[in-house]
Amino acid sequence: MRRALSVLAVAGTAAAVVAVAATPASAATCRVTNGSAAFGSLQAAVDAAAAGDRLVISGTCTGSTDVSKDLTLAGSAPGPDRPVLSGGGTVRPLTIEPQATVTLTDVIIRNGSS
Repeated sequence: MRRALSVLAVAGTAAAVVAVAATPASAATCRVTNGSAAFGSLQAAVDAAAAGDRLVISGTCTGSTDVSKDLTLAGSAPGPDRPVLSGGGTVRPLTIEPQATVTLTDVIIRNGSS
């Protein structure tokens, strides 16, 4: 069974502190770092992460990301320049599996599809 976070929903043990705003965020290319490496997609960073890691997101990450381990996904900047997780209007931007605890901070989630 999968749980999805399509706009802003907290399910099970997933804790989300996400500001969803109409303010446009930077349209910069997606970049995710884990302290020692950089990735061009959130899914690639999640796949490479170990449980408990903190991933820092900048720019706009478009596409679907599936998280099945405990992680912190943190935006690189607060305010109107927060990074964006976008579904591009065709996919869910973020799916959190039941066994995972995910903390989101300073990230905008938009343009998802169920």
